[in-house]
Amino acid sequence: MSAVERIHAPVGAALGGWLAMFLATSAFAGPSYSGLVTDNWEIYTRGEGGAAPVFVTFGQENAGFAWEGNAAAGPGILSLGVWTTIDGESGPSNSFGYRTGAAFVLDDLMITGPGSTVPVSINFDVIGSLMAIANVVSGPAYNFAEAWADVWMRVWLGTASSGGSLGGGGAQGEYSIYTSSRGDTSSTWNGLFVGFDGDDTMATGTFLAPVGQPLALTMEARVSVLLWPHVAPSSPFFGAPYYDPNYQPTILFVDARADFLNTIKFPSIGPVLTLPEGYTVNSVSGQISDNRWLGGSGEPVPEPATLALVAAGAACAAIRRRRR
Repeated sequence: MSAVERIHAPVGAALGGWLAMFLATSAFAGPSYSGLVTDNWEIYTRGEGGAAPVFVTFGQENAGFAWEGNAAAGPGILSLGVWTTIDGESGPSNSFGYRTGAAFVLDDLMITGPGSTVPVSINFDVIGSLMAIANVVSGPAYNFAEAWADVWMRVWLGTASSGGSLGGGGAQGEYSIYTSSRGDTSSTWNGLFVGFDGDDTMATGTFLAPVGQPLALTMEARVSVLLWPHVAPSSPFFGAPYYDPNYQPTILFVDARADFLNTIKFPSIGPVLTLPEGYTVNSVSGQISDNRWLGGSGEPVPEPATLALVAAGAACAAIRRRRR
C-alpha cells in the first residue's frame, strides 16, 4: 500500500475536507512561524507499509527569486529538503515560507522473546544541515532582511490495532537557525536534536513494548525555510524616514536551506531497536530481519534533474554576487 499526499497552497486558502482531516490528524503540525509566513507552500510525501519509495518535487524560479522542495519516503527512510533565495531587487515587505514533509508507517513489527513486555528504544541515523543568509547588498540603511531554517521530526511505536503511541513510546525534536542583515543570529535545539552535529545516530528514551503482537512504527519529519525582506516603499505617504527623493532600489541576497536529503533512516549498522539479550524484532514491510535493517541499498534520493536545478541555482546566485 502506498499513498502520496501533496499540498501546495498559500496559507489561508480554503482546505477540502480530506485535507483538513489529514492536517488535523498528522503530526506535521510541527514547527510554525507564528504569523510570519504570509506565502506558504507545503509538500508532503507519505510511504506506508512495504511500498516502494515515493517522491514529490515542486518549485518555482523567477528573476531574482526561486524556491524548491523535495521529499521522498520509503520503508525505514526519509529524504527531504527545501530552499528559497531572493537575489536581486526587492519590493515592499513580504515574507516567503516553504515547508516539505515526509513520513513512513510500518504496521507489522513483531518483537519476539521470552517475556510478555520488554524495555525498548528506537534507533535511527540523521544526516542534514541548515543554512540561513541575510545580506542587504545596497539600498537605504533602514531596510533589512531576515532568514530562518528549521527541521522537526518525531518517531513513535504503537500497537497496530489501536494506533497511537505506547506510553513513553516515542520522541521528537526540533532544530532552528535565524539570521538578519543587522547581524542578529541564533540557534535553538530541543528533544532529539540537542547536541546534533549534522551526522548523528539518535535514539528515543526507553519504554515498555508488548512481545508477540503486531506493532506500528511511524517516523515523520518536516523542514521549513522562511525569508522576510523588510523594504519600505519610497512615498510621501509613509513619511520620514521612508520618503527619500533620491531613493535607490534595495538589492538583497537572502537565502535559507534545510537539507536532509541524505537522510533520516534506520541504522545501516547496528540494531533498529535496542533490546535485551534473547529478544529480536522483524518486519517484512520495513525490511527488518533479526533486528537489522536491510533496506539501505534502496535509499530514496532526488532525481538527478532536481539536484542539477539546486546546483544551477546556487551557481547563478554566486555569479550574480561576483558581478556586483
